[in-house]
Amino acid sequence: MLQKHIDFLSAQSQFDSAVHRHSLVPPLEEKLAQAIENKFSCPRGSVRVVDCPAPGSNESVAASAAEWAVDLVKELHQAAGGTIGVGLGPGRATLDFSRAFSRRLREDPSVPKLNLVAISAASPVRCPEYSSISFFNLFPPTSVDQRIGLFAETLVRSQLIQEIQARPGCREAFEAAKDIHLVVTSMGDMEDEHALLRIWYSECQNEPKPSWWGEAVGDIQYRPFGVDRFLKDKLNDLRAVTLFELDDMVTLARRRDRHVILIARQCGLCEPRRTKAKAVRPILKNPDMRVFSRLVLDSPTAYGLLQGE
Repeated sequence: MLQKHIDFLSAQSQFDSAVHRHSLVPPLEEKLAQAIENKFSCPRGSVRVVDCPAPGSNESVAASAAEWAVDLVKELHQAAGGTIGVGLGPGRATLDFSRAFSRRLREDPSVPKLNLVAISAASPVRCPEYSSISFFNLFPPTSVDQRIGLFAETLVRSQLIQEIQARPGCREAFEAAKDIHLVVTSMGDMEDEHALLRIWYSECQNEPKPSWWGEAVGDIQYRPFGVDRFLKDKLNDLRAVTLFELDDMVTLARRRDRHVILIARQCGLCEPRRTKAKAVRPILKNPDMRVFSRLVLDSPTAYGLLQGE
């Protein structure tokens, strides 16, 4: 009787472990990923696609990015040693990533210590949970050496950016930018009413829209881009304070000792679901706009890219 009980517990443990592993390692659509790499001339192994057959599977995309981040952090540590700097962008997908990544850190003591840095300041005032700095508390204290926030006004005049970079509360983050080894961020689609950048500017009811407004198709860490170029602010435009401009992220992604993970998944609030295909296409087509070294997509967005949505 005792042996049967032991056998039952062993079987239950193996089942629970298998379920747990499955929840942490979503199925990767390798053929779709290779098709994206071939169509847009991306380096082999730089794209991952996660099967998302149902709305509730959206978090799987962020979980796959977290698995990739663990591997990259270990590789970076093996190559250079020391604490690894991780820059976190804003957004819903990055929040899901931070939850999944922090779970992995608790489970895997071999992951090296991290310095967490917020790469963008603030967020829409009614969406504070999606600001970069809000993700810090998700991480276990034993996995983190430092947390470096970026404290600035919600939106500022573009002409003040250099002055703001030198202010206490911002200066520390800009000084830490050079020691960020891995950036993880998500992106927005400007045609999506739920895009945080659109929400942010809609709150500025008495302010004119920025000069680039009609050209923007998407944003990454609140910096806008169009169909063939990154968009620049005029001096009086309102903009977010960010550690990196999009050109900086392209340079970062090209370095062998740095990585940028970009998460692009369908909107979890639109009905029917809206993919990010239209917004992702420019940064795939134009090598000078390629802000990522690693791209994680959901399958609907991947199909949209391949079908020309």
